[in-house]
Amino acid sequence: MYSFILSIAVLKAYLFYEVIVLLHKLDLEKPFSTFVSGQITKISSTTLSIGLLSYLAKQIAEKLVDKGYNMDALQDFWVDSQAFILMAAVIYVIATLFARGVAIQAENDLTI
Repeated sequence: MYSFILSIAVLKAYLFYEVIVLLHKLDLEKPFSTFVSGQITKISSTTLSIGLLSYLAKQIAEKLVDKGYNMDALQDFWVDSQAFILMAAVIYVIATLFARGVAIQAENDLTI
C-alpha cells in the first residue's frame, strides 16, 4: 500500500512540475502553439494516471479492510481519485481545443 502512496505522490509532483514548465514557456502573445497543446495533453494523461492509480489503491484498500486489516490512516491518500479522473477529462477537452486552435492558427498563418 505504501508503494501506491509513493507512486501517487511522485505522479503529483511530476504533474505540478509539468504545470510549472507550461506556465514558464507559455507565450501570451501567441498562446496556440504545438508545445502548449502537447504540454496540456501530457498534463491530462498524468492527471488521469493519478486518478486511476488512486482509484485502484482505494479498491485494494477496501478489499484489505474487508479481510480485517486496519487502513484508517491511509484513507486520506486516495480520497480524491474521482476528482482527478474528472479533472483529467476537463483538461483533455481543453487540450483538444488547444490542438484545434493550433490547426486554425497554422491555417490562418498560411493564408496571410
